[in-house]
Amino acid sequence: MSIQLRCVTITCVRVPVQYKFIVDGEWKYDPNQPAMFDEMGNVNNVLEVHEYVPENLDGLSGFDPPPSPPSRCE
Repeated sequence: MSIQLRCVTITCVRVPVQYKFIVDGEWKYDPNQPAMFDEMGNVNNVLEVHEYVPENLDGLSGFDPPPSPPSRCE
């Protein structure tokens, strides 16, 4: 079995993002995650992208985020 990872950057999306996985050469969705039908009747997982706005900006002062992990994207 070969595992290939692909990364996608999503910016300024206002609609649900539909996605699937390729498993052993076949398109699959994860039944344990939110899903919806597309316009052709296919079932896809769905990701709702929301803008994050912290409620308390004072709590972020002095916060140093951890370093990003090494990229595995091509």
